[in-house]
Amino acid sequence: MSSTQGFYFRCLSSVILVLTGIAACESPENDFPSGDNQSASVVSRLLDEPLWVARDAYDASHYMIVPMHAAFPGNAAVNDDLEPMPVEDIAPDSSHSFRLPLFLTSFAAAEAEGSYGRTYYEQLLQGLAVQITKRVLLLPSAEFPGVRMMNYMDGRNGVYRYGYASQGEGSGFGPYELSGSFSLGWWGFLGKALTEAYEAQRQSLPFRDEVVEVYTGPNTLRQRNIQFAEPGFYQQELIREVLGAAAFVSVNRPWGAQNKVATR
Repeated sequence: MSSTQGFYFRCLSSVILVLTGIAACESPENDFPSGDNQSASVVSRLLDEPLWVARDAYDASHYMIVPMHAAFPGNAAVNDDLEPMPVEDIAPDSSHSFRLPLFLTSFAAAEAEGSYGRTYYEQLLQGLAVQITKRVLLLPSAEFPGVRMMNYMDGRNGVYRYGYASQGEGSGFGPYELSGSFSLGWWGFLGKALTEAYEAQRQSLPFRDEVVEVYTGPNTLRQRNIQFAEPGFYQQELIREVLGAAAFVSVNRPWGAQNKVATR
């Protein structure tokens, strides 16, 4: 083995050793996203073997790197007894973030037209429009006839609020299950960049059962007005009015400046 090959071998072995050590410590037994449990159990058994020897380390770095990466991701589905796997730099969730467009709109309106402050907040609005439309928002399609949103503002779609008080033990929001918040209309304050999405959502009414199921998610345990309670909100007339208002607001901003589609 040449010195270059030896260096490459040592690097690969070190990387796979670190990744395997992390996954072995933090991933539950048989928690690998494999097509069948038998394959997953083989991976688990291999982790207990002394692979980091001259005979096996090179092959292990090839055969095990993908299962290690797959086992390590911020849980992608709600299952019983999930172990916490926090992502330190995770972005805010897309549900609570829908307040940001109105906040920024209000801040901008408080500044004098043409001022640095007005320009600053309008640029933030445009940047947020780019983020939501490029990283978070999915328009209705043949696969799913309703608007969907990633659970987090950076485009991650992991589990949210697992075991939260208003959800109950062993429950939480799985991928796309924060999407129902889009229909509250607040993203319309971003302007014309969201007009198409709100018009498409309104045209999707009445929602199919599978859409309502995703939007409702694990639902909340707290008592609510019948007009706001889910899944009823997604099946009654109020949502049609809210979506229409959101499309209107996206075109008719509180002021005319910077009311254009974000195309960055």
